[in-house]
Amino acid sequence: MNHENYLHVKKIPGIGIPTIFLLTGEVQEGKTTFVSGLVPRLKKEGVKVAGFISPGEFSGNTRIAFSLEDLEHGERIPLARAGKVKGWIRFRRYWFNPLALTAGEGIIGRAIEQRADLVIVDEVGPWELEGGGWAVMLDRLAAVRHAAQLWVVREGILNVVARTWRVPPEQVFKIGEHDEEAVAARLSSAIQSLRTTSE
Repeated sequence: MNHENYLHVKKIPGIGIPTIFLLTGEVQEGKTTFVSGLVPRLKKEGVKVAGFISPGEFSGNTRIAFSLEDLEHGERIPLARAGKVKGWIRFRRYWFNPLALTAGEGIIGRAIEQRADLVIVDEVGPWELEGGGWAVMLDRLAAVRHAAQLWVVREGILNVVARTWRVPPEQVFKIGEHDEEAVAARLSSAIQSLRTTSE
């Protein structure tokens, strides 16, 4: 499906300080692995990190499932699986656990309420562009002005996501072009600016 058909640019308030950053790469290029390495580096610098990642489970070279991992507490819950699972919600080739979707919303809700410095969402995909998955949560998160955010997005839908949530090119990190140190430094700078503004 061509996502340009239902592209809608969100009305997001701005304060002049970047809040939403995108991390992108091809499918299975290591986006989640990159974030997993970035998080402890930022925590060591005193950054309060919240949100979630979605590590994959493989059979050979084929991804067959995802888990939802809470970055604050380290807890995991099955998120999606290729093949039918009773009571789960189908989107394309995967079936999604409604309990994990609810858990993800709760993780982000707590991150907002507890004023995390950085909120990570892994990932924003085609389902969100069609109004499903984390779409409602993303709109709420995008309106937050006190926290920096890092959204993981596959390369194929990067431009649509960036246009929908009004993320300029200078706030996009690409696997292979940006290393952990550079991304951590950019995020830390944005977080410090946001802290200063909210004081």
